[in-house]
Amino acid sequence: MTTSREHNLTDKEIKMLAAFVEDNCPDHSYEQLLEDNFTWMNANDLQKFLGWDKQAIGGVMASLLEKNLIEDSGESSRGASVNDFALSEDGIRAHFGRVK
Repeated sequence: MTTSREHNLTDKEIKMLAAFVEDNCPDHSYEQLLEDNFTWMNANDLQKFLGWDKQAIGGVMASLLEKNLIEDSGESSRGASVNDFALSEDGIRAHFGRVK
């Protein structure tokens, strides 16, 4: 059972889901993230972490939003000029290779 098969994800989508966890809370378990989601990042954070250009970041984020695997907070609690995003519960499940 793999994340890409269960959710039909591309390699870049899988890498981006992982970035949300690895950059913020690499030691958190599946259960811990469902309880208290610390996976907040914005497009600039993802670009810096992944090293991709803005078009690639935007395209992959749009796809993950469409698949309901990330959520847009509508703002940045850190005061950034761009919105923060986080893995949705389905995104957390996808990252850990679990299904609902």
